[in-house]
Amino acid sequence: MRRVKRLRKDQIDEPHLAKPDLDNLIKSTQDAIVDAGIFRDDCLIRGLNFTKRYANPEEAPHARISILVESFEGVDTIKAED
Repeated sequence: MRRVKRLRKDQIDEPHLAKPDLDNLIKSTQDAIVDAGIFRDDCLIRGLNFTKRYANPEEAPHARISILVESFEGVDTIKAED
């Protein structure tokens, strides 16, 4: 989240405890992953690890997304594109 002026430079990894709600950010991120064609359906996501914090002084606001793909027999987890 965008860093606010009230935070001192030595305050790093400060939690963001205001709106938008984390569950809404999660939903929009899942929708974007499906829209981008990474997954065919967000019901295939079986685990999440999300945190919401203010950007540190030397970084721009951003989202860091890591996806670990596990293969299960008989389950098409990723939308295959040739």
